[in-house]
Amino acid sequence: MGEQLISILPIAGSVCLAVACALWVAASNAEARRIQAQLRVRLRDNEGRLEQSEAVLASDPGLILVWGEAEGHAPSLPVPAADLPRGTAPMAPNHIAGDFEAVLGRIERTPAEQFRTFLARLAPEGLQSFAQALEELRGRGTPFSMVIDRKDHGEFEATGQTIGPRAIVRIRDVAGAVREVKRLGDLLKETDDSARGLASLLHSLPTPVWRRTEDNKLAWVNRAYVKAVEADSPEEVLEKGLELEAGAKRLAQRVRQEETTLCERHHFVTAGKRRAMDLVEAPLPGGTGGLAIDHTETEELSRVLDETEQAHDRTLDKLATAVAIFGPDKILRFSNQAFAQLWDLDQSWLETLPPHSEILERLREDRRLPEQRDFRSWKASRLALYTEATGVEDDTWHLPDGRSLHIVCSPHPLGGLIFLYEDVSERIALESQFNTLIEVQRKTLDNLDEGVALYGTDGRLELHNEALEKIWDIPTEKLEGRPHINDVIALSKDLFDQEEDWRQIRSRVTGGEGARTSVKRRIDLHNGSVVQFEVQPLRSGQTLVTFLDLTAEANAERALQDKNDALEAADRLKTAFIENVSYQLRNPLTSILGFSEMLETGIAGPMSEQQTGYVGDVIVAAKQLRDLINDILDLSMIEAGTLSLDLEQVDVFGLLEGASSNAVTRAEDSSVQISLDVDREIGDLIADKSRLRQVLFNLLSNATRHAGAGGRVVLGARREAGQIRLWVSDTGSGLDASAQMHAFDSFSSSDISGGGRRAGLGLALVKSFIELHGGWVSLESHAGKGTTVTCMVPERTPFTEAAE
Repeated sequence: MGEQLISILPIAGSVCLAVACALWVAASNAEARRIQAQLRVRLRDNEGRLEQSEAVLASDPGLILVWGEAEGHAPSLPVPAADLPRGTAPMAPNHIAGDFEAVLGRIERTPAEQFRTFLARLAPEGLQSFAQALEELRGRGTPFSMVIDRKDHGEFEATGQTIGPRAIVRIRDVAGAVREVKRLGDLLKETDDSARGLASLLHSLPTPVWRRTEDNKLAWVNRAYVKAVEADSPEEVLEKGLELEAGAKRLAQRVRQEETTLCERHHFVTAGKRRAMDLVEAPLPGGTGGLAIDHTETEELSRVLDETEQAHDRTLDKLATAVAIFGPDKILRFSNQAFAQLWDLDQSWLETLPPHSEILERLREDRRLPEQRDFRSWKASRLALYTEATGVEDDTWHLPDGRSLHIVCSPHPLGGLIFLYEDVSERIALESQFNTLIEVQRKTLDNLDEGVALYGTDGRLELHNEALEKIWDIPTEKLEGRPHINDVIALSKDLFDQEEDWRQIRSRVTGGEGARTSVKRRIDLHNGSVVQFEVQPLRSGQTLVTFLDLTAEANAERALQDKNDALEAADRLKTAFIENVSYQLRNPLTSILGFSEMLETGIAGPMSEQQTGYVGDVIVAAKQLRDLINDILDLSMIEAGTLSLDLEQVDVFGLLEGASSNAVTRAEDSSVQISLDVDREIGDLIADKSRLRQVLFNLLSNATRHAGAGGRVVLGARREAGQIRLWVSDTGSGLDASAQMHAFDSFSSSDISGGGRRAGLGLALVKSFIELHGGWVSLESHAGKGTTVTCMVPERTPFTEAAE
């Protein structure tokens, strides 16, 4: 056991020693790593400072030459004597910093080469002086500052000093500084010229300009300012401190306090006139500056513009056309009453000046806009007009309520858009109706038998129908393309070549105002047709020419004329026959009447009562036959136009009184009462007395005969508006309607319920005699209530007036 312990102890000791060594090594490594980390940090800091220093040195516009041993720099070496003059071979610097290329114009690899290049640029005298100064600096630490001449006649500025063991020389190109001084001099001259030019410009301005010092005094004014304050010179203004307006100094004071540009409008009298000016004051170095902008004309124009706009708005308000004006910002600027009424919008809401898009949205909600499949895109296209519209654009909207609107959009001179909305529903309806009427008219014209040609103011055919082509046998294609009237005439001359008639038509179509008269003529065509043409100038300047085919009418007219000639011949034959027969009957009738009256008087001896009655009947029949023959002769003469009136002044009352007395005598046996209804002072008239007496005799005879036993007949007269009204009325049985229609016909008669009354020739003669006097006759009768015949006779017949 003891031996084992003895053998183990050395081993245990070794182990403990090894462990202790390991612990010591571990502790040493940790301290080393800490120190190493600190060194790395210091290294990074030094490297950063070094980079910063090198950056600063590299940014220097000149050269920095460093002599002295230092870590990281090349050692100082002498420049080869072969490149430099004798005795001027200083040691090369250890380090050169700065913009070597900017100073020397080239780049060398080592400081020695760079230094040699620098020395080679120097003039001999300059090189020698620099070498001596550099030697003193490096040997004794003597600083220097000198200008070194160069071979190119330029100069380097060299400054040397020592910092610790190092000698540092700073080299600058003096030529750059000279150039900078020259540049600054040129800039000063340019600035001075600009200042003088600016002053001249300000003096030439029509508006006052001034500058103030820090103590708010005028330091400079232009000539317009001098004129405005009515001074003689700028010096007088500055000396007296003449202010353009009292508020100008207060405004300048505010500008200095607030350090900003201010503008105020003032109204004051300048140069003898009251002006409106904007005083503008701005802060300047060492004071302030200002100018006065004259807005007198602008204010006046603004006032006139406002008045014009107001008048314009009032005028637009009275228009029936809806008007809406939107600004460049698409905001409503103006709308008239017609706009509010058209869209049924509240006027108070429109006065809030809503945007265009909002108006469209409201109209869409109220279903007052045309139906759109994509309203958003449609609205965007409407709003795009503010930027895309280059001229007047129009459109037609058909609204859901059946209205049609014509929309006109045009750019506003001041920006924005002007919209005009016109309700054209009625116009479109009228156009539709007009087009329909035109089409109907065209169809109607084509169905007319009358040829129609409408010529324009240029003499060209504007409208025609098929009948025109048919009458003149002209193919349709020949009349297409608005041919001139001369061409139409040329196409028609095959059927009618009378130049005079065509000249009348042509002169009224193409002639001046004096030649445009109506004309109507009948012409015979070569094909046997008869055509009536009529030229009618229209107010529009057009001319309407119609051609009516009268061939059938002409044939019928000729037939009627032949028949009329035959009837006139027959009438003449009848008249002659009646006259002959009447003459032949009147002679034996006169003998019969004469012998009968002789027998009645007893010349041939006494007769029995029965014989006397027979003779009396013969006399009455003979007289009736005589009157009938006379009536027939009168009618025949009237129809033949050979009966003339023997006019004289007739006493109307005497005429009626005589006719009444004669009728009373003849009516004694029939117990008919005859009365007279006439004013004794009725006066006279110009007429044929015998014919009027015959008229009254026939009327009274007819009335007395048919008044019936115990009946009553009235004969009357009245003066009415230049005429004499004569009438005879009875209380007989009257005429029915059919009898009244033929009462005045010759040789006609009408019976009344049992054949009591017959018209005969009496009323026919009455009608004829009154019409010869220029009057007229009427009959009024009622069955069972009697008959009244009225004759209206002019106071002076037309024949009398013609004779006078």
